[in-house]
Amino acid sequence: MSNIKKFSSRKEVTEFLTTKEIDTSNWSEEKWLSLNKGQAEIHMMALAEAMWDAMNESTPKELKAGEWHIPFCPKFLIYKEGEQKVSYVPNPAFPEEIMDCVKVSTAICARTSYTIVGEEGKERLSSEDIALHDRMANAVPFHASPFEHCARAMSDKEYQRYVKGYASYGHDGLGFDHNQLGWCRNFKGFIQYREILETFKLEK
Repeated sequence: MSNIKKFSSRKEVTEFLTTKEIDTSNWSEEKWLSLNKGQAEIHMMALAEAMWDAMNESTPKELKAGEWHIPFCPKFLIYKEGEQKVSYVPNPAFPEEIMDCVKVSTAICARTSYTIVGEEGKERLSSEDIALHDRMANAVPFHASPFEHCARAMSDKEYQRYVKGYASYGHDGLGFDHNQLGWCRNFKGFIQYREILETFKLEK
């Protein structure tokens, strides 16, 4: 058993097999799944493996307080100038551009519900995604789930203010376990975009 080699991702397997002159470029999903000893339903296994690969092959970027975690960023805003496509990278110096990116990312997260079958690969202008974001944000009831993916990094004060669980009372007064601090819904260290919008709606 000690001679069995384990890999952290499909990419790592592919690189290893390449050194053995084994080409995996034409392998089907069934072939890959046959090598996996998991017992889940095959579609759930494929999804789990894709998530596992993405996690192990990614390089996390540390964000400062106030910076945004934006899925699908930075190169998703596509503008057309004649026939030329331009990839747009947001400039952190301009908050309105960052919020446009947050809106586009939110709309992309919602495309599972809003994309027409057969149009999955269709390109959209950022203005179309922002319009979809605005419709969802103003919908009654609020279409909230797509707004749960983008999040802003907390400041130190916010980290102390957001608490998950229950407070404890001792001779020193009110206290919290350190692991309870910094939680905003299912994020730790980040304030979920949905939280920001719903708080704003309540304060209006």
